[in-house]
Amino acid sequence: MEAYAQQYPDEPEVVAHICATFRQRWPRLFACYGWPERYRTNNDLETFFGRLRTRQRQIHGRKSVHEFILRYGEWAVFIDPTETFDQVLQRFQQFDQAEFDQEYARFLKAQHRLQVLYRFRHHPRRCLRQLEQQWGEAICRKP
Repeated sequence: MEAYAQQYPDEPEVVAHICATFRQRWPRLFACYGWPERYRTNNDLETFFGRLRTRQRQIHGRKSVHEFILRYGEWAVFIDPTETFDQVLQRFQQFDQAEFDQEYARFLKAQHRLQVLYRFRHHPRRCLRQLEQQWGEAICRKP
Protein backbone atom coordinates (compact mmCIF):
# COMPACT_ATOMS: atom_id res chain seq x y z
CA MET A 1 0.00 0.00 0.00
CA GLU A 2 2.80 2.38 0.83
CA ALA A 3 4.39 1.66 -2.56
CA TYR A 4 1.02 2.51 -4.14
CA ALA A 5 1.02 5.81 -2.26
CA GLN A 6 4.40 6.68 -3.77
CA GLN A 7 3.16 5.90 -7.29
CA TYR A 8 -0.04 7.91 -6.86
CA PRO A 9 0.80 10.92 -4.70
CA ASP A 10 -2.69 12.46 -5.05
CA GLU A 11 -4.22 9.84 -2.71
CA PRO A 12 -1.87 9.76 0.32
CA GLU A 13 -4.57 10.44 2.93
CA VAL A 14 -6.63 7.44 1.82
CA VAL A 15 -3.63 5.12 1.74
CA ALA A 16 -2.41 6.38 5.12
CA HIS A 17 -5.86 5.78 6.62
CA ILE A 18 -6.04 2.23 5.24
CA CYS A 19 -2.52 1.42 6.46
CA ALA A 20 -3.25 2.83 9.93
CA THR A 21 -6.48 0.82 10.12
CA PHE A 22 -4.68 -2.41 9.22
CA ARG A 23 -1.89 -1.74 11.72
CA GLN A 24 -4.43 -1.10 14.46
CA ARG A 25 -6.62 -4.15 13.75
CA TRP A 26 -4.04 -6.66 12.55
CA PRO A 27 -3.35 -8.33 15.93
CA ARG A 28 -7.01 -9.40 16.35
CA LEU A 29 -7.88 -9.83 12.67
CA PHE A 30 -7.16 -13.57 12.59
CA ALA A 31 -7.94 -14.40 16.22
CA CYS A 32 -10.02 -17.42 15.18
CA TYR A 33 -6.85 -19.26 14.16
CA GLY A 34 -5.53 -19.08 17.71
CA TRP A 35 -7.96 -21.84 18.68
CA PRO A 36 -7.96 -24.82 16.35
CA GLU A 37 -11.36 -25.99 17.61
CA ARG A 38 -13.08 -22.69 16.80
CA TYR A 39 -14.72 -21.50 13.61
CA ARG A 40 -12.34 -21.29 10.67
CA THR A 41 -14.88 -20.89 7.89
CA ASN A 42 -17.75 -18.50 7.41
CA ASN A 43 -20.21 -21.42 7.33
CA ASP A 44 -18.96 -22.67 10.70
CA LEU A 45 -19.30 -19.20 12.17
CA GLU A 46 -22.80 -18.70 10.73
CA THR A 47 -23.84 -22.09 12.10
CA PHE A 48 -22.49 -21.14 15.52
CA PHE A 49 -24.39 -17.83 15.57
CA GLY A 50 -27.57 -19.55 14.35
CA ARG A 51 -27.37 -22.02 17.23
CA LEU A 52 -26.51 -19.22 19.64
CA ARG A 53 -29.57 -17.23 18.54
CA THR A 54 -31.78 -20.32 18.86
CA ARG A 55 -30.51 -21.01 22.39
CA GLN A 56 -30.97 -17.40 23.44
CA ARG A 57 -34.52 -17.40 22.09
CA GLN A 58 -35.25 -20.55 24.08
CA ILE A 59 -33.71 -19.14 27.25
CA HIS A 60 -35.32 -15.68 27.13
CA GLY A 61 -38.48 -16.39 25.15
CA ARG A 62 -37.89 -13.39 22.89
CA LYS A 63 -37.76 -13.60 19.14
CA SER A 64 -35.00 -11.03 18.83
CA VAL A 65 -31.55 -11.60 20.26
CA HIS A 66 -30.35 -8.15 19.26
CA GLU A 67 -29.80 -7.06 22.87
CA PHE A 68 -27.76 -10.19 23.59
CA ILE A 69 -25.50 -9.65 20.59
CA LEU A 70 -25.07 -5.98 21.49
CA ARG A 71 -24.29 -6.85 25.09
CA TYR A 72 -21.68 -9.54 24.45
CA GLY A 73 -20.47 -8.48 21.02
CA GLU A 74 -17.22 -10.15 20.01
CA TRP A 75 -17.15 -12.01 23.33
CA ALA A 76 -20.25 -14.05 22.38
CA VAL A 77 -17.96 -16.71 20.91
CA PHE A 78 -16.89 -17.61 24.44
CA ILE A 79 -20.43 -18.65 25.34
CA ASP A 80 -21.03 -22.26 24.40
CA PRO A 81 -23.64 -24.05 26.52
CA THR A 82 -22.68 -27.41 25.01
CA GLU A 83 -19.27 -27.33 26.72
CA THR A 84 -18.84 -29.33 29.88
CA PHE A 85 -17.35 -27.82 33.01
CA ASP A 86 -14.09 -29.70 32.40
CA GLN A 87 -13.85 -28.32 28.85
CA VAL A 88 -14.41 -24.76 30.10
CA LEU A 89 -11.82 -25.24 32.82
CA GLN A 90 -9.31 -26.61 30.31
CA ARG A 91 -9.95 -23.64 28.00
CA PHE A 92 -9.48 -21.16 30.84
CA GLN A 93 -6.14 -22.72 31.77
CA GLN A 94 -4.82 -21.81 28.30
CA PHE A 95 -5.15 -18.06 28.92
CA ASP A 96 -2.39 -15.86 30.25
CA GLN A 97 -3.62 -13.90 33.28
CA ALA A 98 -2.25 -10.56 32.05
CA GLU A 99 -3.93 -10.96 28.65
CA PHE A 100 -7.15 -12.00 30.36
CA ASP A 101 -7.07 -8.94 32.63
CA GLN A 102 -6.48 -6.66 29.65
CA GLU A 103 -9.33 -8.21 27.66
CA TYR A 104 -11.63 -8.15 30.69
CA ALA A 105 -10.95 -4.43 31.11
CA ARG A 106 -11.90 -3.94 27.45
CA PHE A 107 -15.09 -5.94 28.05
CA LEU A 108 -16.01 -3.84 31.10
CA LYS A 109 -15.44 -0.65 29.12
CA ALA A 110 -17.79 -1.90 26.38
CA GLN A 111 -20.35 -2.92 29.03
CA HIS A 112 -20.18 0.52 30.65
CA ARG A 113 -20.90 2.18 27.30
CA LEU A 114 -23.92 -0.08 26.77
CA GLN A 115 -25.16 0.65 30.30
CA VAL A 116 -25.02 4.39 29.66
CA LEU A 117 -26.90 3.95 26.39
CA TYR A 118 -29.53 1.78 28.09
CA ARG A 119 -29.97 4.26 30.92
CA PHE A 120 -30.21 7.17 28.51
CA ARG A 121 -32.83 5.33 26.45
CA HIS A 122 -34.97 4.30 29.42
CA HIS A 123 -34.32 7.05 32.00
CA PRO A 124 -33.02 10.07 30.04
CA ARG A 125 -33.51 12.71 32.74
CA ARG A 126 -31.81 10.65 35.44
CA CYS A 127 -28.96 9.79 33.07
CA LEU A 128 -28.45 13.44 32.07
CA ARG A 129 -28.50 14.48 35.74
CA GLN A 130 -25.78 11.91 36.52
CA LEU A 131 -23.69 13.03 33.53
CA GLU A 132 -24.02 16.67 34.62
CA GLN A 133 -22.97 15.70 38.13
CA GLN A 134 -19.92 13.80 36.80
CA TRP A 135 -19.04 16.77 34.60
CA GLY A 136 -19.27 19.14 37.56
CA GLU A 137 -17.04 16.88 39.66
CA ALA A 138 -14.51 16.63 36.84
CA ILE A 139 -14.36 20.42 36.46
CA CYS A 140 -13.99 20.94 40.22
CA ARG A 141 -11.06 18.50 40.35
CA LYS A 142 -9.16 20.35 37.62
CA PRO A 143 -6.49 22.68 39.05
